[in-house]
Amino acid sequence: MTIARLTARRVGRVPRRLLLLAAAAACRTVSLPAVVQGTGVPHVDPPPTGRAHIIGVVADSATGYPVVGAAVYFTRDSVLGTGPARPRTDMPRATTDRSGGFALRDVAPGEYTLAFSDLDHFPLREVVIVRADQVRSVVLRPRRRDTP
Repeated sequence: MTIARLTARRVGRVPRRLLLLAAAAACRTVSLPAVVQGTGVPHVDPPPTGRAHIIGVVADSATGYPVVGAAVYFTRDSVLGTGPARPRTDMPRATTDRSGGFALRDVAPGEYTLAFSDLDHFPLREVVIVRADQVRSVVLRPRRRDTP
């Protein structure tokens, strides 16, 4: 049944404005929050000569909402490992802010394994290639532990 027929048929019992609001809510599409579209990424100054910055956002894979208070760090472990990775002590670490953003500043050029850990999500690792004088952006999309 179309909205026009429903409105015409029930206009005597239910206010038309309420029907239009209900129809609009039923037809609304679910979109990902703006944090995934890059607005949650923190602003950083240009890196020192010969170094780089890695900025990014951690957003839930199912909902797209930011993951707050998660640890983002470099590891010596491979990408194929299971469980939380061991963080490197010679590299910067970060904790995600309230918009899921993080910044790892002053990183030497090279190939690294970037790891994520949080109590509510499965651990996640990703290989990142860093070039000199670059600000590299990354989006991490971990899966919640209670999702199948």
